[in-house]
This record gives sequence, structure tokens and C-alpha cells, in this order.
Amino acid sequence: MRRTDCARALLAALILLAGIGCSRTVKGPPAPPADAEEVLAALRARAESVRSFHANGTVYLRTDREKHFLHFDAWFERPSRMRLAIDVPGFLGLGSGRLLVVRRGDRIEALRPGSEAVERASLANDEGGPITILGIDPADAPSLVAPHAGPENLFVRENLVSLSAAGAGGLLRVVLDREDGLREVLDVSPPSYAVGARRVVEPGGRVLFASTYRYGEGDNAYAREVETFLPDENMRLTTRFRSMERNPSLADSLFRLAEE
Repeated sequence: MRRTDCARALLAALILLAGIGCSRTVKGPPAPPADAEEVLAALRARAESVRSFHANGTVYLRTDREKHFLHFDAWFERPSRMRLAIDVPGFLGLGSGRLLVVRRGDRIEALRPGSEAVERASLANDEGGPITILGIDPADAPSLVAPHAGPENLFVRENLVSLSAAGAGGLLRVVLDREDGLREVLDVSPPSYAVGARRVVEPGGRVLFASTYRYGEGDNAYAREVETFLPDENMRLTTRFRSMERNPSLADSLFRLAEE
């Protein structure tokens, strides 16, 4: 992988910070699938409950050639505002210091360490730069910290492709069509319907990224640890959250790097 490609992949991977927890399985015959409306209603209700968050923690990044620990802060507010602050140790051509990335609707801004020039991109014009290298809209990013932070209108009957048993322990697999032509594959655990694993795939089945999630004690909405694999980059990320503030009020200034 060229350094420039790896740098773009790193930005894309870090834009994808977010999650939900791993469900434990036990031996035994799979339970029959639950009612689809019940499952979708539970997922939709939890999505509606995630309005914003502020999280910080570490990411352990591994590729064939690189292994690094990174520290980050992440902010999210519905419907499409996000800020990432990532401390990078001077590798991949990014410089050493704090990398800032902000999303407001279709606008993306980035500020590299040591630079005063804000880089801008527009998703509406298909100019997402490092974000679109994985073919994934940055709206996916919050749902890696809180998978239910995805759009509520995803969890409706008209988007449902299939609902089936996902093996032992009563797990269910929910496959949903998205507006962008990709598919969500969610493994959920009744009766809470917490998401234990999530994949985003093309209709032909090619996996763009896959994550599994672990929750903290008594919490099944926000992850404490996320394992993510990006097949196109052969990149693995282990994200651990030190703190998580749920539904805080966030200032407008957080989502700007510079005045227009």
C-alpha cells in the first residue's frame, strides 16, 4: 500500500469510529425467528434514543506493515454532524500532532497536524476524498460507537430483505437494504435486540467492513470495545472507549474548523 493510499485509508477508518456489543452464545438449537415488526420496532426505538454523544479512547490499528496506538475524541449530533480529533505520531505522511475532521451535512473539513490550511470536500458532489475510499458514507461513523445511531428510517419493513436465525443462542440475523444501494447485516440478541455484529456489504455480497461489539455492564446501546475489519485495506482496528457522554448538548462551534 502506498503511503498516500494508507493515509487516506487511515482517515476513512477513523471516520468510521463507532459500535455495539458482542452477544454471548450458548450451545443448543437456534430459536425460531421473532416477529419482524417487533425486531424492527426495537431497533428503531433505540435509534431514536441516541441523539448525540461525546466519546474518547484509543484505537489499535494493524495492517501488514503498520501497528499503532492512536488516541481520539469523537462528537456526534443528529442528523449528520460529527467531529473527530485524533493524535497521530508522525507516520503515514500526516505529520505529528492532532488531526481534526469535521462533518456538517454533506460538507467535510480536515486539518492536518502542523497545517493552517483547511481541506474541504463535498459528499453531495462525490468528492468525499478519504471518506469515500471505502465506498461508505460517513453517516456510518456514529453507528460504530452506537450502532443504533444509524437513521431510524432504515429500520422499516420496506427495507427488510430477510430475518432469520443466526445460529445457537437465539441470535437473529437482520438484512436491510439502504438508500445508497448497500446492505446492512445485523446480528441481534433478543429480547433486548442489542446488535452484536454488523457488516456493510454490496448487493453481490462483497464486505466493505465488519464490526463486532462489547458492551459495558448494564449498557447495550453504546460500545465499550469494538473490533473492526476493513477487507479492502487488510486493516484491523480495536477501539476502546475510556469515557462516553450520552446525549449531551453540543456547541455549534465544535462542528467548524474555520469560518467560511
